[in-house]
Amino acid sequence: MIFKTTNTLGSTSSLNDILSFNDEVIPERRRGRYSKKNLDGYKITHKDRPKVLKSIYMGEKPIFGDWSKGSFSQYSQRMVYPTTEFPPQELSIKAQYLGPVNDADTEGYNVRFFVDDLLDVNDALFEYRLLFLLNLLQENVFGADVFSSDASASDFLSSLVVDWEIFPPGTRDSDLNRIIGGLRSVTPEVIATITARYDFITSLNPTDLILGSSGMRRYFGAKFDENLVAFENMTYGNALYILFEDWTTLSQFSRTEVLNRPSDQYVRIKHQGAWHDKVRHIIQNKLSRNL
Repeated sequence: MIFKTTNTLGSTSSLNDILSFNDEVIPERRRGRYSKKNLDGYKITHKDRPKVLKSIYMGEKPIFGDWSKGSFSQYSQRMVYPTTEFPPQELSIKAQYLGPVNDADTEGYNVRFFVDDLLDVNDALFEYRLLFLLNLLQENVFGADVFSSDASASDFLSSLVVDWEIFPPGTRDSDLNRIIGGLRSVTPEVIATITARYDFITSLNPTDLILGSSGMRRYFGAKFDENLVAFENMTYGNALYILFEDWTTLSQFSRTEVLNRPSDQYVRIKHQGAWHDKVRHIIQNKLSRNL
């Protein structure tokens, strides 16, 4: 995350162009539902599992309706979904200064925020815990990602900015080799998907093709105009993004910032239904306005 010298976020501030901040803070309840759960605890109901028989305490009852004769505990048995309860954790969010932004046109600082907790991928509740921590970060610092516990500061910094390679369309085979060549663990299904996406995007006559890399993420897209670019993450490929902003500024943003831009600056289109028609219509519309 980048802090400008005039920014203030939470307990972080910049005074006289010198960055100062609390290096650890436990989020307050008012920050949102996950901050509240962090302080108060929470319960997960496993609706994906079979129901189990549970005895539910109904309170103390008088014997024959007469408290002078004593009382008994009443229970009711019901079939319910199993649950897992998490006690209050009071996890803190820590901040680490990583140095100034290495860009002559950007005045700011690189600061890494992370939750003071370690996850075990072999834990049965790993996915629940991971989702909770991501939401806790998103709620408080408006961005989140996953790194190995032994990731270095340089690993983190290398993921902040996408390195873009822009080149004119060539032959189909050479372009696909260039696109797929940087991917790891490529399956026939992945190749088929990328090939289909390539065939579609090139049918719209882009001026340039775009390859991007950020850590292990790989991006593929096309440039149609200085203010009209379409791209998608090849790792997940669940949506295509059409951006309406000067392309030369995009490489200055982290991928999180790109995907959280104002809604009038981009359109997110899932690869569902008539998504080809949506993409074609938006690009043709924008190009006609730019003429």
